[in-house]
Amino acid sequence: MVIDQAFFRPRTPVAVVAIGDGGEALLIRALLESLGAAVLLHLIGTPGDFLWVIGQGVTAPP
Repeated sequence: MVIDQAFFRPRTPVAVVAIGDGGEALLIRALLESLGAAVLLHLIGTPGDFLWVIGQGVTAPP
C-alpha cells in the first residue's frame, strides 16, 4: 500500500457531518475527495457527538 506523505498542491480541508444513515454524506465525501479536498467525516451517533462537532469553533474545517 502506498501512503501519500507529501502533497505538491494544497488540499482544501472540509468536514462532513453524517446524521442518520449517512448515505448522502458518503456520496459527498467521495465527490469532494475526487475533487482533491481533504475530507474529515464525522459519523454522529448521539446528540452529544453532534454538539461536540458543531462546538469545535475555529479549529474545525469549513
